[in-house]
Amino acid sequence: MKTVIFDLGGVLIDFCHKQMCKQLASVCEMEPERIHKVFFTDTLGDLYEKGLIDSQYLYLKLCHEAKKPLNFNDVMHAASAIFKPIPQTIALLEELKSKGVRLLLLSNTCEAHFQYAEKNYPFLKKFDGFLLSYKVGMRKPDPKIFRMALCMANSSDCLFVDDVANHTQVAIEHGLPSHHYTGPENLRNVLKMRRFL
Repeated sequence: MKTVIFDLGGVLIDFCHKQMCKQLASVCEMEPERIHKVFFTDTLGDLYEKGLIDSQYLYLKLCHEAKKPLNFNDVMHAASAIFKPIPQTIALLEELKSKGVRLLLLSNTCEAHFQYAEKNYPFLKKFDGFLLSYKVGMRKPDPKIFRMALCMANSSDCLFVDDVANHTQVAIEHGLPSHHYTGPENLRNVLKMRRFL
């Protein structure tokens, strides 16, 4: 069976870390630069995406940084309401399904972001399986996650689609055919050329 393995952020939905920092700063009454440091300089975001800390730990860490109790739901919403769907790529999912193509999702994501996406984006129901960094304890471009994707695809005719060139390069080096996503029309052409559409 043909299988296409999609990345989520940057391919199916756009996201903005700057917006996340601004929203969390508002909830925590802190400077956005300080939120950015906590997530990206102090590697909290990396740990969260690897599932090495959970949402409760993140919440308590932000309470500590803010030096006051915060509302858990407000924190999770501020951290997660940062996405914008990419309709042209999402439309390809239905076309692929109609051709009998199996769909998998391989994403560097965290608990809060994926829960938000599941709640707000029905297109995720089209997927036959998920390989999520926070569930498996590793992030792209770790070669092991690409080998896991290959096993999950269980198909000699598969394609991985990601907007980060380094991810697709490492995936190719470890036997996973890949396409560096630069836009929906280019992807459509590649899928047609490879007879997925």
